[in-house]
Amino acid sequence: MPPSISELGIHRGSFAVRSLLKDLDYRLLLPFIARLPFPLAYRAAEWRGDWIYLLRRNSRRHAIENIREALDPISESRSREIARRHYQTLSVDEMEAFWFGRDSDFFSDYVSVEGLEDLQKAAGHPGGVLLILGHWGSSGTLFVALGKRGVSFHIVGRPLERNTDRLQPAQLRYGKKRVLDIETAVGHPFLLTGLGNFARMRELLRSGEMVMIMFDVTPNILRHVQTVQFFGRKAYFANGVAQLQRQTGARVFRGSIYRSRRHPYQRIRIWEIPVIASMSQDQLLQQLVCTLEDEIRKRPFEWTLWDSMGWFYQAPRARKGMSGDKSIGAERG
Repeated sequence: MPPSISELGIHRGSFAVRSLLKDLDYRLLLPFIARLPFPLAYRAAEWRGDWIYLLRRNSRRHAIENIREALDPISESRSREIARRHYQTLSVDEMEAFWFGRDSDFFSDYVSVEGLEDLQKAAGHPGGVLLILGHWGSSGTLFVALGKRGVSFHIVGRPLERNTDRLQPAQLRYGKKRVLDIETAVGHPFLLTGLGNFARMRELLRSGEMVMIMFDVTPNILRHVQTVQFFGRKAYFANGVAQLQRQTGARVFRGSIYRSRRHPYQRIRIWEIPVIASMSQDQLLQQLVCTLEDEIRKRPFEWTLWDSMGWFYQAPRARKGMSGDKSIGAERG
């Protein structure tokens, strides 16, 4: 039975209220939090994450279910705590975007970087460098902090404006400003997926450039995937990173960012992943997924795709019926 006129009115009214709250959140609350002193700003962003955890019921339910299945055996209370802290991680990442326009001294002070020298030495040679990340911690801060240190790299990202899975207006405005600030910091526009940029990525690598890719993008929005084992189950991951490495011989580095309660508040770690020449494309991708899984097991609250994890186990043809959080934090890849 189609919805009645009154039901449609209630739905539209509810949507209007949610849109207003989103607008107030991104236009007023987050900028206010970002102006607070460091410890207080982080605590306020965590409180906001607690509210997100409480309000997004479907997203929370998916996250808890996925945590319990992936990390079994785990208690109910522990799975809920990981889910709650993962929303805090998303909230902190969104808040820190309001700091992206600050100068290099600011980022040198509150973000430390380990492994930067090896990364920079690897660039400039034929084959270039693939810097890969997961949807992990404050990834935007990692981009900007490296850019402010003079590292030149090209970020592969998904378009914010699209015909499906659209962002709400407040999120879209926020996202555009976030992307612009990141592009300014790294000195290059994003290489957008779905626009024929794969050949451009390959060309950049062969000329010695550095390309940054978040490789744990959920397969429901991808064209090309291959099967791997992820938390003991058959999963589907994007195969672009492995293809690029096989076609260019690029050196592969892994990057992660971890938040601390003490100064420096964000700590970036970069390390090289050794690639054996005889390794197949499938084996390489499995190796990269294993490094991600190991990291998630050690610090599960830092991974920000718990509510969307179910997509990884759905074959590309089975794309209906799954839901995930649509916050900007989940749009970083």
